[in-house]
Amino acid sequence: MKIKNRHPVKALAVAVALSLGSLGVMADDKAAKPGPVVSGKEAVEIRRATFNLIGKNFKHVGGILKGEVDYNSVDVEKIVNRIVFLNDFLHGTFPEDSNLGEPQSKARPEIWTKKDDFKKSLKQFRENAQNLAAVVAKEKSNSPAFKEAAQKVAQDCKSCHDNFKLK
Repeated sequence: MKIKNRHPVKALAVAVALSLGSLGVMADDKAAKPGPVVSGKEAVEIRRATFNLIGKNFKHVGGILKGEVDYNSVDVEKIVNRIVFLNDFLHGTFPEDSNLGEPQSKARPEIWTKKDDFKKSLKQFRENAQNLAAVVAKEKSNSPAFKEAAQKVAQDCKSCHDNFKLK
């Protein structure tokens, strides 16, 4: 029996994330070992899949912030930990030869011309996501601390989209 895949982007995102997990791609810090060397086109596929998964997961947190989703209706801790985990997959996915432009990539050239600013944005996103995970583990509610930490992650996403992603 052939199963029809109605969501090819989701399937690709899951497949990429799972395959990267088995390869041991790590966070972009001094103690981490680099992930596999990938071509520019592969890097675009990996980062698009990763950002897609991060966005799909953060959608629930955003819904909580907007009052559209009840905090207790979703497993917030699992979602936030998944975002932290997925963040590690971004390491090594912005090599020089991945500056391909549309339709392959919506990455702005500023990622490569303002590399330090971009790295700082990714690092801040990772740190704020980790902080949100710590708050969620401790608070376990839609507390003011949760809202503040989640808002910082949302602002990181918006800032990066505004500065480093083509519309």
